[in-house]
Amino acid sequence: MEVFEGWGILGTILLVVMVATVPYGLCRGFGLSNPRAFFLTYILIYILSWVKFPGFYEALAESNFGLRS
Repeated sequence: MEVFEGWGILGTILLVVMVATVPYGLCRGFGLSNPRAFFLTYILIYILSWVKFPGFYEALAESNFGLRS
């Protein structure tokens, strides 16, 4: 992932597209339905976002997930 970090925001966008396209295509190739393949791809992107941007999720948790108290 260091290669993508050197490219800045363009590298991040490229990484997200690759993480979304490759597993989705593989899931569809192995015979999964569209919703199930989308769900698995969504989980992978969510995990990637936790790894790349942990500060965003920490700030969201500190502000009560954006909900008013």
